[in-house]
Amino acid sequence: MSKYNKPIFLFGLFLPIFVLLLTIGWSEYSLSEPETVRLRAVGYDPRSLLSGHYLRVEIDWSNTDCRQFEGGICPKERFRNNYRYYAPEQSARGLEQKISSGQYVVELEFAYPNQGEPKLLNLLLDGKKWADIQISD
Repeated sequence: MSKYNKPIFLFGLFLPIFVLLLTIGWSEYSLSEPETVRLRAVGYDPRSLLSGHYLRVEIDWSNTDCRQFEGGICPKERFRNNYRYYAPEQSARGLEQKISSGQYVVELEFAYPNQGEPKLLNLLLDGKKWADIQISD
């Protein structure tokens, strides 16, 4: 190999490796910092002896702000119809009462990656995490 071809050879060898590493890094970054969206919800508390205390929360598409999605259209097919939000036993009854009273706007906050299923992050009452609101049985 001549001395003039060696730099071109090394460049051609390491460029695909660099591009692959860059692609993997970008993918990992985009998954670690996904966009979040908030969906309005309604819920109730079906107790289950096997599952513990949880709220079954259904998405209320008619009151969800779809402008947070691309094109202003809610991607209903990417979300399930209902979700289980598990709460600690000492807070479950009080949380159920606050939600069923109708005095709070109930929202679900999701991590919304470009691909894949959205992941439920938080249950919000009037825009605040439910744990930050005084809950009593």
